[in-house]
Amino acid sequence: MKKVTFDNKNARFYQELKKRVSDYFAQNNIKPTANTEMKVKTAIIGLSFVGIYVALVFFQWPIYITLLLCLAMAFTVAGIGFNIMHDAAHRSYSKKGWVNAVLAHSLDLIGASVALWKTKHNVIHHTYTNIPEWDGDIAQDDLIRLAPQQPYYKIHRYQYIYAFFLYSLLSIVWIHYADYRKLLTGKIENYELPKLSRKDLFILFGFKLFVFIYALVIPSFFHPWWGVLLCYLFIHLVIGFVISVVFQLAHVYENTEYPEPNPETLKIDNEWAKHQLATTANFGVKNRILSWCIGGLNFQVEHHLFPNVCHVHYPKINKILRETCEEFKVKYNEFPSFRSALRAHVRQLYILGRPEKFVQVQ
Repeated sequence: MKKVTFDNKNARFYQELKKRVSDYFAQNNIKPTANTEMKVKTAIIGLSFVGIYVALVFFQWPIYITLLLCLAMAFTVAGIGFNIMHDAAHRSYSKKGWVNAVLAHSLDLIGASVALWKTKHNVIHHTYTNIPEWDGDIAQDDLIRLAPQQPYYKIHRYQYIYAFFLYSLLSIVWIHYADYRKLLTGKIENYELPKLSRKDLFILFGFKLFVFIYALVIPSFFHPWWGVLLCYLFIHLVIGFVISVVFQLAHVYENTEYPEPNPETLKIDNEWAKHQLATTANFGVKNRILSWCIGGLNFQVEHHLFPNVCHVHYPKINKILRETCEEFKVKYNEFPSFRSALRAHVRQLYILGRPEKFVQVQ
């Protein structure tokens, strides 16, 4: 299978950036993996998941309390994905492989396959960011247009309005459809997926059965089945919305780039690191609460350049990155707040829904 490649012959910028980041950890005697703060956060999120589950399943509450608990569960599950699973799947949580492997399976624990996700996210998205027909994160089956190279339909003129409803379906579609589609087709866009081992398949189907039992079957012994189903759907609609918005803000925003490889050589005329900076943006990096809740994913540039570094270290790396970008005259994209990034995302949806208004950034 032919793959897209980058022009990394003279990657002086990234070489220097990596050296400076490495020196920071060495000089301060800091490990790039999880620190005490991260371990405490993991415990808080994990215990919250168990506590909220027990409260929802084994106790009776007024409707408004039940809805609040469902909302709390949704944000907690999203927090597991943002903070624990994401770092572990990138092997940045611990130097011990088994610790990363166990914590990465927290994604299976909430219904999705981490084995498939690692290829889709770690390999495909992190390598081919915003490259049409390669990056699966900007492919939405014609329902929504996230890149100018994708087919245009009249309904896209209204996507800046209905997109967020579609975003809320992410979790449900991912768990109950997308994972199985990947298995059957063996592809994500133009990328051919490696076949899963018997062990991975056993884990995938075993966990999906386990999630069905603990999320739907067991609660039905204590509550009406229709109430359980409504709660399940509500929780996943919130999860899908939160996850989608956080990830989309970093790559689909006004004036972002969608580089295309040479059709004959499949080569991008840019080094990989600069490509990441051209297609990725940070937002709200001074908002500590936001950073804590979404696992530092508002530092998307740092994450894309250093995916094997735990997110608790991103604020320090951010300073090094800014200085290096300024020195090498490399464009660095950042929105001052979550709100400003959201506005830029909505504007991009609006522009992509009106092809006559779109101008590719050069």
